Amino acid sequence: MSEDSHPLSWRTILQEAMRTPTERKRIAQALHVNVVTLGRWLRGESQPRPATLRLLPLALPAQQDRLRRALEQEFPTLFEPSADTRDTGLPNAPPLDFLLRVCETAASTPEPIYQALLPEMVVQQALKHLDPQQTGMFVEVALCTPPAEGEPVRSLMVRLGRGTPPFRERLDTVAYLVGIESLMGATAQSLRPQANQALGAPTSLAPGYAAPGESSAIAAPLMRAGRIAGSLCASSCQAFSFTSAHQTALTRYAQVLALLLDTSMFIEPTHLQLGVLPYVQEQQQWMRHYWTRVNRVLQASARQGQTMSMQQAERQVLHQLERELLDARREEARTETSDAPTASLSQGKQKGKTS
Repeated sequence: MSEDSHPLSWRTILQEAMRTPTERKRIAQALHVNVVTLGRWLRGESQPRPATLRLLPLALPAQQDRLRRALEQEFPTLFEPSADTRDTGLPNAPPLDFLLRVCETAASTPEPIYQALLPEMVVQQALKHLDPQQTGMFVEVALCTPPAEGEPVRSLMVRLGRGTPPFRERLDTVAYLVGIESLMGATAQSLRPQANQALGAPTSLAPGYAAPGESSAIAAPLMRAGRIAGSLCASSCQAFSFTSAHQTALTRYAQVLALLLDTSMFIEPTHLQLGVLPYVQEQQQWMRHYWTRVNRVLQASARQGQTMSMQQAERQVLHQLERELLDARREEARTETSDAPTASLSQGKQKGKTS
């Protein structure tokens, strides 16, 4: 009897794919679960969440069509847009009382203070809005890294963020730089909202990659008068977490935030030429010494009898870090290219994997 007349269940297809420990581990990582959980699914002891079931065909590209048919046989509405309704009724715009608070704060607070205070208010409110049940989201702001004189902007700096567990609660300093390889960078470069509902899935064509803890993300550009300052991004620990209501709401928070940023942060889109940087999880060796390097710049300036502000010192260090990260990624790309013939003869070698 053919499979078409008697289709296999998704559990049977998954079990066939999990014959080796290596493959079991890979599938578990792609689905953001552990190997024990996979075994419980196969035995019928537990049921995956709808979001995880929708990720399953992406985790097994060779079985994608078979798995999708099997899943649709058992869950007919799984791949319909309305299948996951846990956020039905999510407002697609910031609440009026929040907008009034922003206006009141801007009207009564000195400009240097409100330019530091109001972006944080927007990020906190966006997180509360997008993740009312605190299921695990992180909202962060990526702004154009100030370029050297006469040079285009080559990266975005992430220095403000708020999250709910398992993400960190807050981010208040320069944590990392991103380029066109990231969802935030692709959003700023394209000047339009972007989404990746399955970060890290091997067959996903959406921009971006999975930073630690992330399974899906959306982003919106920070624009004013046709100029760009960066992007606002929301990421989730669950795949397929975001709906069109989430995307619309985030875009409107980005529009509010763009009105509050200093005019000097915005550039003409033609001046934004993002490069490719190492992934966030690979930048720690550079970023962990950020403030040490800033202090060294300030001390060197003082020894020479020159006056330098903290902002000037940070800008100098950011230029150095950006150059080092761009160089590191170019060197990595050269290494990958030179190793390509060897890699093609080696079974199981992952493309682009770094040590």
